[in-house]
Amino acid sequence: MHAIHETLDRLGVPHNRAPLVMDRYGYTGSAAIPMALDYAVTKGDIKENDLIFLIGSGGGLAFAGAAFRM
Repeated sequence: MHAIHETLDRLGVPHNRAPLVMDRYGYTGSAAIPMALDYAVTKGDIKENDLIFLIGSGGGLAFAGAAFRM
């Protein structure tokens, strides 16, 4: 979770803009991305036509990101 908050801080994005699921499911690796997306959509935080960014990281310097219009 620290890495997520650090990234948001560097981007100037409030922490509450990133849905987190670790408090409910623990560490799930890359599965956390679709889990958090489902959580945010189900909760109503993401609506049709919203622009969202999905960002993942792995060991070393492996990073990936994608932008989607819902």
